[in-house]
Amino acid sequence: MSSSFAGSNASHDRFVAVDTETTGISPDRDVVIEIGVVVFSRDGIAERYTQTVNPGRKLPLEIVRLTGITDDELATSPSIEDVRSPVRQLLGTLPVVAHNVDFDVRMLEKSGIPIPNRKLDTFRLATLLLPNLPGYSLGAVATALGVEDALAHRALPDAERTANIFIELLALMDQFDERTLGQAAGFAQQAGWPEASLFRAAADRMLSGPLFGSQDGTRALLPEIRFMAPREIPKPLQRTGSQSTLNIDGMLSLLSPGGPLSHVLEQFESRPTQVRMAGAVGRALNDEHELLVEAGTGTGKSLAYLLPAALFAIDRGERVAITTNTLALQDQLYRKDLPDLRAALHEHGMREDLRVAVMKGRTNYLCLRRWFDHLNDPIEDPADASLRAKILLWLPHTETGDKAELRLNRDEERHWRNFASEKGRCSSKRCPYARNGQCFLYRARANAANAHVVIANHSLVLSNSAQGFVLPQFERLIVDEAHHLEEEATSQFTWSVDRGEIEEPIKLLVTTDSPTVGGLFNVAATFFLRAGDLTAAKEASEASRLAAEAAGTSNAISAIAGELMTRLGALLPPSRGGRQSWSDQLRLTDAVKYRGQWAELALLWGKLDRDLIAILDSGRWFLKILDGMSLPEDETNPTSAMRDELTVDMQTALEPLTAIRSQLLSAFGVDDGRSVFWVERSVAQGNISINGAPLDVSDLLRTEVFNDLRTCVLTSATLTIDGSFTYISERLGLGDALQLALGSPFDHEKSTLVYIPDDMPDPKNASFQEAVNRALIDLLRATQGRALVLFTSHAALRTTLGAIKEPLARHNISVLGQSVDGSFRQLTDRLRTNPGTALLGTSSYWEGVDVVGDALSLVVIVKLPFPVPSEPVFEARCELSQDPFNELSVPKAVLKFKQGFGRLIRSDQDRGVCVVLDSRVISRRYGQSFLHSLPPSQVVVRSSYDLAQTAGQWLNREYVDTHDYALVGDDQW
Repeated sequence: MSSSFAGSNASHDRFVAVDTETTGISPDRDVVIEIGVVVFSRDGIAERYTQTVNPGRKLPLEIVRLTGITDDELATSPSIEDVRSPVRQLLGTLPVVAHNVDFDVRMLEKSGIPIPNRKLDTFRLATLLLPNLPGYSLGAVATALGVEDALAHRALPDAERTANIFIELLALMDQFDERTLGQAAGFAQQAGWPEASLFRAAADRMLSGPLFGSQDGTRALLPEIRFMAPREIPKPLQRTGSQSTLNIDGMLSLLSPGGPLSHVLEQFESRPTQVRMAGAVGRALNDEHELLVEAGTGTGKSLAYLLPAALFAIDRGERVAITTNTLALQDQLYRKDLPDLRAALHEHGMREDLRVAVMKGRTNYLCLRRWFDHLNDPIEDPADASLRAKILLWLPHTETGDKAELRLNRDEERHWRNFASEKGRCSSKRCPYARNGQCFLYRARANAANAHVVIANHSLVLSNSAQGFVLPQFERLIVDEAHHLEEEATSQFTWSVDRGEIEEPIKLLVTTDSPTVGGLFNVAATFFLRAGDLTAAKEASEASRLAAEAAGTSNAISAIAGELMTRLGALLPPSRGGRQSWSDQLRLTDAVKYRGQWAELALLWGKLDRDLIAILDSGRWFLKILDGMSLPEDETNPTSAMRDELTVDMQTALEPLTAIRSQLLSAFGVDDGRSVFWVERSVAQGNISINGAPLDVSDLLRTEVFNDLRTCVLTSATLTIDGSFTYISERLGLGDALQLALGSPFDHEKSTLVYIPDDMPDPKNASFQEAVNRALIDLLRATQGRALVLFTSHAALRTTLGAIKEPLARHNISVLGQSVDGSFRQLTDRLRTNPGTALLGTSSYWEGVDVVGDALSLVVIVKLPFPVPSEPVFEARCELSQDPFNELSVPKAVLKFKQGFGRLIRSDQDRGVCVVLDSRVISRRYGQSFLHSLPPSQVVVRSSYDLAQTAGQWLNREYVDTHDYALVGDDQW
């Protein structure tokens, strides 16, 4: 088949969209099974072509389910050799358009169809022109653009959708003015994007015109000028003066059947556990208590704390902060739960609107001043160029300046900090954007200060003081997902120093390749001479001398730091490569410090420390001279503004350098017993770093968070061990907190079977893996998939996946593996929507999977999730305990075990089986802690050979012999 458009692409008027269906997602292993080609222009589609291709192999089951293409259909299809000519003829020399174009091109070229054409990617264009989409799949982009739905995962319909998406994206591009398009084209070209030609062509089509698409004349202004326009800032929340306590009975009536919440929430039902929790939270707010609440799955804990928090905040005008560990829960609270609550309160007659804000750390926000000052700086690398292109096209549309609205890769993230808000660099006094209410960070802080409820993450609450108090003041805090708080606190108070961390602030002060030409010391020396201040002028020669001396010291620091890190790295065993291995870390114990090499390292540190002190002393001298200058306190005076700018920039460089010296001093100095230190080799780049972390975070939590609060509520579905809060309260320093344990409202005794095979080998036995493979094949056949299988290591997951995938595919069961068959969202969606699917996962899958109904009827826990004993912080904490296994390892494993179990029953209609393949849960005494921590459920201990039959009978509600059953969680066990 030939195309009448082939060979014409001079003006980018004609394009060809391609899509392939394949046997999998690996261009190295997989082959094409269907090709779709669409020739089109901006006026529409001109020509179509599609053809299935015989791959010469059997299709994987998940591909059959995904595409609907069958082996029988492909058996009569032509080979790829017969398809090459018509496809190549259609492509001609037209620009090739595809969604994730590199994948389709690689698959076609592997099939013997060379594509030298210009390649244009609708995925990349969508990330540029449609920021803030929750996802950028072909379907998600089509929906966002209003492109008509088509049969997904078939080549021709997907190629047609790609063509129509491309046309709509070109229309979005035409909404920008010539100047912006020209800048975007330049950045895109430096990023190495073929799409640069599209921006250039769009710019050439247009006369210089309006910039931001408004109709009031401001769009013709340069963006810098537009952001100078004053913008109203909301006023801070004002206390009402009310000291009345929250009416608990009146509040709880809102949760009653027929109450306002039942009119707003679909399928609302009054839950006794939710009512008890809401009452407890309300009393904690009234009586100013600390409260720990374990709320089992199905309690509705979000509403149970949001309702009293909202009523209390509105009545008193007192802000309540809510912190979560995950972005998913933040989104649920902000986008669903709180809007529903606001609507219910309006129906109840609440006159004042519930105001809510989300606050993030300052580096999440674009700094307009830094952006416009450095927009045209030389490009460092393609990632820098691509970031600037994304910001340039996003800036006209964003209200928040939050980088979460952009889809950034790791390299782009690294450059983001060049344009991000930064502690010490932001001052409303000297920033015109802040003074005019345009600064994104100041607006976010103002919105948070205006809100009754402020949502943040654990990280921000823990680092609030270190970030310069980004959050507005609050005295009432609710911590959801509180089982992560110790881990997050450890992470926040952990530091890491490598050679680059040492060199970066010094380069700002004394080198010629920093953003400040000549370094801040040189700039200050020149400023002293020319500022017109007599005292400073007298010190100009001394300033020049110190700057020159510091340059030499800087070179010495770089050399010594490099040698120090190299020698520290020599203490580590050779890298295993791949995923992070604990062999790539070494704790700096007394035994390590008694080695001969350590004395040499200590001498190197001594030299480095002396040079760091010299730089810091020079910096303090410069700050002293700047502070003593007799200049008017006038922000419009350019000399005063320069003095202020130099002061802030120098403080910004000296502060991290001071912290780095203090951190290294603690690692190389006398151990005070309160911290753990280790050397680490990064997997990605092989960088050597020295690290430190607190052994106990309870005192830090008390001083940094709890002491400033009048009420603190901590909640999670998993806080207790064997019914006791002792572990979590001791780890968090909350021994005096009130405690409330609420079981799940679901009837697990009727819905849940816990099956423990009593003949599984010990997990350390070489035969364990084979037994797991056999048990899973039989079990998943009996349940027809519908399963989540949880592992404690990626290696075990991949081994199991390789062993069971093909045998189960022969029985129409699709087995998917984490990091093998797609992203977290893709895999959980396929588990939710495709019958006969089993999903194998580790880490986040123990908590993040929420699938209601029959699609998830089986959870398999392969091994008890004990922490890695050789991880440096955990290992050091264990050494402080008389019984580290039972006091630390078992409790941490039990909490994660409960999270995994909680994936199974997500509604009162669910029915399921939880299988524990680790026999230690019954053969070791500590196993009782795992089983007693579960909600009361039916449990059977029997042979693995009976597992499949029993699980199938339970799910099919058939008669099951119950004489071996007991109840998990009661004293009979």
